[in-house]
Amino acid sequence: MSSYQEKAHERLCRWVQRECRSLAEEDGGEDVDETLTRAMTALKHRPTLFKYCVEEVARTRHNALFRRFITALTKGGPGGVPKAMEHQQSDPVRFVGDMLAWLHQAVCGERELVGALLGGTDGGDDGADDGNDDQNIHDAGGNKNRVDETTETLHGPSSAVETSSPEAETNASEVLDRILDGIKRPFRVRVDQALTGQSGESEIVRYKLAGLFSFYGSILQKICGNGGSLVSTLKECHALALDAFEQTVALRAKRLVKHPPVVNDDLSAPDCVLETTRRVVELLSATQVSSSAFEVDDTTGEPIAVTSVRAMLVPVVMACELSAETLVSDASYESTHENKHPRYAKRAFLVNCFGGLLKPLREFPDAAGFVSDFDTKADTLLHEMARTEAHALLRRVGLLEIRQVAGLYSSARVRDVGTANSHEQSAGTGNSHQQLSSTMSKDPALRLATVGASLDALVEAVGASDEQVPSFDLVRDPARRATARTAYAGEIIEAFTTTYAALLAPGNGYDLNEVKRAVTHGPGALSTLLGGV
Repeated sequence: MSSYQEKAHERLCRWVQRECRSLAEEDGGEDVDETLTRAMTALKHRPTLFKYCVEEVARTRHNALFRRFITALTKGGPGGVPKAMEHQQSDPVRFVGDMLAWLHQAVCGERELVGALLGGTDGGDDGADDGNDDQNIHDAGGNKNRVDETTETLHGPSSAVETSSPEAETNASEVLDRILDGIKRPFRVRVDQALTGQSGESEIVRYKLAGLFSFYGSILQKICGNGGSLVSTLKECHALALDAFEQTVALRAKRLVKHPPVVNDDLSAPDCVLETTRRVVELLSATQVSSSAFEVDDTTGEPIAVTSVRAMLVPVVMACELSAETLVSDASYESTHENKHPRYAKRAFLVNCFGGLLKPLREFPDAAGFVSDFDTKADTLLHEMARTEAHALLRRVGLLEIRQVAGLYSSARVRDVGTANSHEQSAGTGNSHQQLSSTMSKDPALRLATVGASLDALVEAVGASDEQVPSFDLVRDPARRATARTAYAGEIIEAFTTTYAALLAPGNGYDLNEVKRAVTHGPGALSTLLGGV
């Protein structure tokens, strides 16, 4: 009986091998003949023969998949529909996307085929005739009943069937991996070509490719498992794409910092700002529709999108700051006879640059940190701009120095009052500290006539000017321009008010009646002139 079983197994093995060779002509998505599945199940009781059949499956499907992939790349489908994928090489994102979509479909088909052939349980069907005995067995000259009879004989109670061991059980994932191994090399070659393309938008192309590799890699990992060689290839491609992206961005940044943009006559944001912003917007838009939005940079711990945006924005900000240095500084403005731009030109230029970067980025959550940072820097520049212009007017009427000296007395008074209070608490005495700051009125720089003349001169200077507040018209954003004007008016009013209040303070030694005669205009006059700002 054993010899009959052995011959039956060998005949079944030869038939299965012939059937497996015919699989090379079929698409992986086709249904597998149930007879072949039952035959493979029967051969699992002969590990050696089963291994031969599995190797035949892996070999034929490996070669078939390779041929199908090359045909899809170079020739396309029947009658040229769909077109050959290589026709899209001029568009790397579409080309790689088409290849990955094809691979996804092919992997699903191969997985179904391998699962149908190897997924049967030992001792499945008992071989009972179900009446469908008209189906031919390809290239074997027999029929389904013959295989059923062989299977029934092999599983009979008197048969000496080999016991299937865990080592004999073939891992379907390993077989699938061997099948898919054939398409790795042609796929990788074309990916390398796409990544090395020298297009004008190369960094955005490479970032989008990295997103595609990440997306399809996560999908194929669920199908093939973590250890699949095709999954590993996609991970390598993802790392290469990100590395190529970073290299391209670094090269562009180096070029930009080495050759900063020329400042426009109207101090508007240079073309490099607008171009960089457009690229960042395209990158963020690509992130929103890909799985790369959830990826984290291992080095910084930030989302890859945030790290990438920073790598693109920081160099353009540095380039703008370098360009701003070519404009006249506050210190040299007064000594320069001919000034093409006003005193605040440097800061206005940087504010315009930040404005060019900010507006398109506000709608992207990944750029929220940069928007907040640029907003803060722009506001700081605006207040510095307003303070510088205000100090120039205060210096011209002599009030800036007076304010600074008066501020020293105020600081000393606060400090001395604190010391006197601590002495009173410790000694229990009630010494008066009114004389601590009474010397303010005796300071030559703070004589009442000098201070009063400066305060009146400030009001008159503001009233005589064609525009009470500088227009700051070189700041392109109307809202920021209004902020600068408001800050300027606030600086002027605050300087007048604090100085006037110092004259009225009882402890500073000034006579109130003399103050009213020395200062023609009160704080209300200046507020009236600047109140409409």
